[in-house]
Amino acid sequence: MMIPTTGASSRLAFILIVALASACASPWTGSDYYEPQAKLTEADAHLEGEALEQRKGQMRRAHRDLVSLHETARSLRRHRSFDDIRVFEGFVDPYFEEHVQSLLSQEEEGWHSELALLDANLLFAQAAVLVELREKRRVGRVIREIAKRFVGMETMLVEYPIGEQSTLAHALTDLRDLRHNI
Repeated sequence: MMIPTTGASSRLAFILIVALASACASPWTGSDYYEPQAKLTEADAHLEGEALEQRKGQMRRAHRDLVSLHETARSLRRHRSFDDIRVFEGFVDPYFEEHVQSLLSQEEEGWHSELALLDANLLFAQAAVLVELREKRRVGRVIREIAKRFVGMETMLVEYPIGEQSTLAHALTDLRDLRHNI
């Protein structure tokens, strides 16, 4: 396959290739982007049984999507495709809002101890994407959210950096260091 080598058509071809590669890496489909997830209802406040398993599945899927988004952002950054990064951010921000924030357990209602690790992994994966996008302020917000949510759970093993495991305390230290280098 020949890729055009001039201007906008080159960038468009690259974005399409990255999008296709990301689609192959994850079962996520474009229709998810256009269909907002239902907001938490009072019935979700006390997750049990099948509802809890369904929430875990949704959270695992969102984590896989974030891993794919991280790889795409890293690839765009590596290729210095700064215009394409801005286009990509236009996709990432709504995804965070609709598919990540809506899944995070709320401490006041709906929080379940079995979701703590999935919450932490989602937040760390979100931060990893933001690091690649050089969003220093937003990374700081995620760090503060993690520190607030997981007080006393510093020895919990989380997936950070992506693909590796470390304690929550060590992962937070690494993330803070990365934030300072943005």
